[in-house]
Amino acid sequence: MELTLKNNVTKQEIVLTGLTDMGTNALFYQFNIALPADVLEGEYEYTLKDGVNVLAVGLCQIGDYTPNKTTYNKNKEGYTVYGG
Repeated sequence: MELTLKNNVTKQEIVLTGLTDMGTNALFYQFNIALPADVLEGEYEYTLKDGVNVLAVGLCQIGDYTPNKTTYNKNKEGYTVYGG
């Protein structure tokens, strides 16, 4: 199997090949992987393939990354005021 991780900010791609599912659950995949030393913390889009077949796609988080939080305020007329 092949797992591709694409950083949502930098668009850096990491491709891990030769993965074997070590789990026993039909709903989840379980892998023992080692990430490259230069991988950045953050949110990644992942794609898991078995040859040409896409088995799973989604989002994952690497490290202790905490996204920026934006607060929105409603004024008295009911309009949302953004910080701009």
